[in-house]
Amino acid sequence: MAKPSPEIIGLSSDAVEKIISWTLREASSVLGKRKLSSLLGLTRTRLDRLISSDKQVRLTFDVIYRMHVQLGLTWPGIFTPSWIPAVWKLQKEWSPKSEAFKDEVILQSHEQKVRERIRKIVSGIGLTKCAAGCALPKGTLQTHLQSMNVPVSLIWRIHLHTGKPYTALLTGSMDENEEMLREGVGEATDLSGRLEDLYEPVICVAGSYIREGRHRKAAPYQSILRGLLDKRLSVPQTVRLCKLLAYYEKQSGSEDRAENTLRKAWKRIARAKDQQAAASLEPWLMDTAIEMRLTKLAKEIGDRIISTARETRALTVAYFQLAVVAFSDLEFFEAERLFRMSRMHSLKLEQKPYRQYLRARIYVNMAHILWAFGEGKDSLGKVDALLEETSLESDWKLGLLYLKIAILLWERNIPECLKAFRSYKSIHETQYGKSSESSTVTLLQTYVLLAARKTEKGVSSTDEKRLVNNLRNLGKLKTSDISGRDRIMLGICRYMTDKDSSILKAVTKEIISGKIFSTESDIPLEFLPHFLEAAKEAGFLSKQMKSWKEEMMKKGLLYLDITRENT
Repeated sequence: MAKPSPEIIGLSSDAVEKIISWTLREASSVLGKRKLSSLLGLTRTRLDRLISSDKQVRLTFDVIYRMHVQLGLTWPGIFTPSWIPAVWKLQKEWSPKSEAFKDEVILQSHEQKVRERIRKIVSGIGLTKCAAGCALPKGTLQTHLQSMNVPVSLIWRIHLHTGKPYTALLTGSMDENEEMLREGVGEATDLSGRLEDLYEPVICVAGSYIREGRHRKAAPYQSILRGLLDKRLSVPQTVRLCKLLAYYEKQSGSEDRAENTLRKAWKRIARAKDQQAAASLEPWLMDTAIEMRLTKLAKEIGDRIISTARETRALTVAYFQLAVVAFSDLEFFEAERLFRMSRMHSLKLEQKPYRQYLRARIYVNMAHILWAFGEGKDSLGKVDALLEETSLESDWKLGLLYLKIAILLWERNIPECLKAFRSYKSIHETQYGKSSESSTVTLLQTYVLLAARKTEKGVSSTDEKRLVNNLRNLGKLKTSDISGRDRIMLGICRYMTDKDSSILKAVTKEIISGKIFSTESDIPLEFLPHFLEAAKEAGFLSKQMKSWKEEMMKKGLLYLDITRENT
């Protein structure tokens, strides 16, 4: 690649400091600020300055040395973006010491050696030439060389300008982990799509902002990402960059540009010399299209995989992904067919753990489809069997219990409904903490208690107080701040409480237009029969709504026409 511009060197240096700062932030969330500051031998004020702000943090060698010694992080583990996701890395590779940092003399000795190595390099190149190559004013470089605290940015800039391994600058010799990371860069078989050290930190910081939905924070980097696409990149590198840019375009409001960017990556895969390595990226690209609701592109990629794939795993996954697309489009008859095709191919998978993993996910979706078909009892049977699966993650179990509560409420089985809600709340608290606030939990509890209040037994005085408190809190909820699922349930609860139909009316428009289904990560299907029942009672079943209902029933949403038993 051509000689890097001062702009990209500066951005790369800033990005590395952000990565280290974010790793510290995640460490503090795991250990707590008090314990972390004691462990690293840093004052709370300094630690807060390093982790509590989105502003650019200027790190010095002593901070990364303390992280290396006290947290057990390797040098590449500090400098490379292995913090994604940071908590996972910390839990997997951490080996923090139990005692606070005390080796200040040894630290100063190491820092002096680092300073001497950098001075020797600068002396060999010349101060003026080196400053220009590192994208630093001459005076700033001179100040850094004389400072007692060696800036991390200087270490990184020297590394980028000279090609000298950063671990060699830090320790005197290249770390084998850094060498291993360098060897995979640009290889077609390196499916991570990692780039060289100049660009990798920039890509990962931009990617972090984009994944968090903060595309405006990623704006300064997007021109660099686009510029990289004009360079000679491996297929995985191209796919990775296109994926990030597509998310950026989607968040910026340009769905067409997002789709075109992903198509560019797909064409690159089709032209690749190593088709075996490239083909393994197609499911990843298809997943991205599904996440972004680019269903036409997702179907095209899936159809191509099915027509060209010979491996059982590729076919199993492709059918599964196409089924997910059909599910998100509310094409439930088609989704059922595709999930069954995926299940059929999964029977031939040799790896038992993966086979069980994939089939469990097929059955989770089939449980939802059975409910949509109006087969509530069959759906409950599948849900109960799946909840016994120990391998199923908490989020999946929460989704199943949510479905179970919806069906039990429809059947007016309040005792079982209360039991299911207690299980839901228990898993939610284990997953997110007892103090975590959730509108979904509050709405579920409110709906269950409102239904229980209508029974002969009614609710206890404690539950009545809880219900009153919930209704007070729900009165403060803004519909713009909650998911489509929650808006549907909020509309039902408000109507059940005081016949307030304003939210029912607004959500009815969202349902008819399809907006509520096209903008949600989780399709809000579980409580649609309950919603239609409330809307009918409130007088909102217009010709448009009836037309929408008929259209959906043709796709498989037969439960829209079922009536309650024991009414």
